[in-house]
Amino acid sequence: MGILKPTFSLIQNASTAKTDIGPISMALSLTTPDVSITCDNVNHKIVTVGTTAELLYDGSKMSTSHGLELAASSRADVTTEGEGGTYGGFVYLLNTSTVDSGTTNVIYVGVDHDGGGTSNDDISNSDQEEDGSKTTRLFTLKCGEFAFFPFDYTMDIIVDANLAGQKLECWHWNRSAS
Repeated sequence: MGILKPTFSLIQNASTAKTDIGPISMALSLTTPDVSITCDNVNHKIVTVGTTAELLYDGSKMSTSHGLELAASSRADVTTEGEGGTYGGFVYLLNTSTVDSGTTNVIYVGVDHDGGGTSNDDISNSDQEEDGSKTTRLFTLKCGEFAFFPFDYTMDIIVDANLAGQKLECWHWNRSAS
């Protein structure tokens, strides 16, 4: 087992600043408190994201495998993920694509119901289904943007892009049960 110590700092100037003008009237400086998270597995991958929605992480296949993505022949759907904090981990995503011909390359990240697989829903669509019947876009990563978030393995993470050939760097740490 190992220790993960995430930190985050967000700084903005006030809107009256002479340089790096901020969006509001006051300056802001936020920092996360020190925290240590015990992890028993970490994995890393760089994926090429195209214009068709693809499964990035299948939550239903991860909760009893210490976060490992098991081969199809050795995995089974999990019907219960346990109480919150029992299974899960943390995910870091970074859009490493480059800007091409003045077009901003974006990667869409969404969720679908646990075990939903790739429903090939258009998560780039501006009119998302609100009833949970399809993959729902959570956020969009422009070039160089990142996200770090907890993942309880209760949903599938799906990715899509506005142009073929986008690069997404992915890190996943499994939270230790002990």
